[in-house]
Amino acid sequence: MLHLLGEGYEFVCAAYRGSAGYGPRHRGANRGEYGRADVWDVLACAQDWKERTDGSRPLILAGYSYGGFLGLLALSRAKDLLAGGIIMWPVTGLHRFPSHAHRAFPEEREDRYQALTERSPVERASHIRVPVQIFHGALDSAGNIEELSVIQQRIQTAGGDCTLKLFDDDTHALRRHLDEIHADILRFLGRFEQG
Repeated sequence: MLHLLGEGYEFVCAAYRGSAGYGPRHRGANRGEYGRADVWDVLACAQDWKERTDGSRPLILAGYSYGGFLGLLALSRAKDLLAGGIIMWPVTGLHRFPSHAHRAFPEEREDRYQALTERSPVERASHIRVPVQIFHGALDSAGNIEELSVIQQRIQTAGGDCTLKLFDDDTHALRRHLDEIHADILRFLGRFEQG
């Protein structure tokens, strides 16, 4: 992300409430809000950007790990707020948060089932209408390759543009391929440059 900023690109990078020391982090904080309130935060940021720039400059959403999960959900709800998305080593669903269940799931059973459906990147993928580039490592347990393939297929079936690049020899954070990913991202961002 710092490389992209250094090259003059502007983007919003999704992160969950309470990450990196911001916001409450104790056990009762944000109960059941994963994939909901934090998605609203991302969309509010995009709306603010649009208002500040009069919609004259495209905004790209970037997200990695849980931010990739947020990014996919935000892109599915963004309508005309975002121009595209860069999703890196994403978590593919709330079911992948067993240690954070107290924050990921509402208390009521019926609400939990609804949350699993409404906050599922797989279920929401067909609503994504902007170009998306996804990077993921085959050895990464946070995101499921089959689920990512379904996400890609659903975006494309709905008329969207999604590229999924898998690295067979890498895991979470894709440290072995950062230079290659950076080059791919620059090519992707070139689509949005104004002449």
